[in-house]
Amino acid sequence: MMANRGKSGLPLGTRGESLARSFLERKGFTFVERNFERSCGEIDLIMKDRDVLVFVEVRTRFGDGTTTPEDSIGKGKINQLIEMAELYQYLTHYYGPARIDAVCVQIRDDGRLDRIDHYENISYLA
Repeated sequence: MMANRGKSGLPLGTRGESLARSFLERKGFTFVERNFERSCGEIDLIMKDRDVLVFVEVRTRFGDGTTTPEDSIGKGKINQLIEMAELYQYLTHYYGPARIDAVCVQIRDDGRLDRIDHYENISYLA
């Protein structure tokens, strides 16, 4: 299966993750890890917001916005993110504060960034 690619030539998910990381770093977040993956799922980005470990789900959509990135984050995905965050904390022996955020990226048909939105602490939606 071929990756969906925008005008930049990068796979859409990779481009979205790069844009999300830069966006969060401009907000003062510190990068920890990218694409923490196990058989039960993946966390796109792991960042620090001051003393809080933040697990970030990045959703990217290309086109006119008829389907938004937000539309693709359901309860099942959030529950999987909670499970993956708990696994990461267990494996790394991290016992401090943590949360799960989402960054939604919309790319226009011409390849330019339309919008990027950050939603903090989405785990309550599960």
